[in-house]
Amino acid sequence: MIGRIFGRKEPGGRINGVDKPIVHQSVPDEVLNKPAEDAPPADMSWMDSTPIPQKATQPQPEVVETVSESQPEAQEVAGQAWDAGSDTGTETPKNAAANPPTEDRVKYPHGWLVVVEGAGVGEWFVLEGGVSHIGREEGQTVRLDYGDSSIAPVRHAELTYNEKFHVFELGDGGQSAVRLNGTVPRLPAKLRDGDVISVGETSLRLVGLCTPNFNWN
Repeated sequence: MIGRIFGRKEPGGRINGVDKPIVHQSVPDEVLNKPAEDAPPADMSWMDSTPIPQKATQPQPEVVETVSESQPEAQEVAGQAWDAGSDTGTETPKNAAANPPTEDRVKYPHGWLVVVEGAGVGEWFVLEGGVSHIGREEGQTVRLDYGDSSIAPVRHAELTYNEKFHVFELGDGGQSAVRLNGTVPRLPAKLRDGDVISVGETSLRLVGLCTPNFNWN
């Protein structure tokens, strides 16, 4: 009785003795095809209040380029004849006393002569201010007694240091022929760092130290 009142389901899908079809309820299309609503934008305001550490940068030193007024004077072509007694150079007295032979340790060197070809290759000589003589005998500032008999015993060539422009000059006080960078120059000639002076069968390379930007004055 109670089953009949509440509609008790009997085996075989019968309710109260009556066959009832099984109904499958489906989801409406308007629910399945409902467009997705745009999600609200995320709250990113917290990033604005978060400090971002900055990478420390090293200050760059300021580079100051200096130009010496006398620099152009010292950049003339090597071998070019010039008047050592004019306003472009300092006058050197004729037959001025030459410096004594150089020693291993000399204070205030102005440059060096290095034998790069011929007898005595690898030898070097310190150049000071004033006049330097090149020859084979004792007493010469640059004594080349290594077997090259084509070098004059005394004063084969003469070098003078110009105190005004701080450059070396190949003077005209030498007693024998001299070549500068492979050619016969007009003397006196202003020298530059790296110039090669040839006396006899020996070649010497000038290595300058003093310049208008650095000197002992």
